[in-house]
Amino acid sequence: MAAPSNNPLKFREAEEETVEEIDEGFDDFTLASSWERFISDIEAACRQWMIDGPKNLLAKGAEQLNPWKHLYKIKSEVKYGTKTYCMEYYFEFSSHGKIGDWLKDSHNLQIFFGVKDFVVYLVFLQKLNSH
Repeated sequence: MAAPSNNPLKFREAEEETVEEIDEGFDDFTLASSWERFISDIEAACRQWMIDGPKNLLAKGAEQLNPWKHLYKIKSEVKYGTKTYCMEYYFEFSSHGKIGDWLKDSHNLQIFFGVKDFVVYLVFLQKLNSH
């Protein structure tokens, strides 16, 4: 069994090979398609909602839904082509820390899918000019 070499030249060559392998996997996203920008906008809105958290979303104008006193929603619009999409983020918040009876006090989507928070996407079609 040979002892490991302490030759700095061999170490540098091995390091350069590793760097070249890493560079070969680089993808250039500077020419993103309109679809990729649309998806990026959706992801950005979702990330911002997660970063803000319920208390900050309430301060930003989230509206309480009736009859669910613990369920709130906030909206964001995203455009793609000629259509405008409305994203609605529904989330639970209670200042008392307790939500209540899960089946009685929950939205149907929360019951059907077993989730607390959810996002709904709606399409707004452009109105045609009628004369």
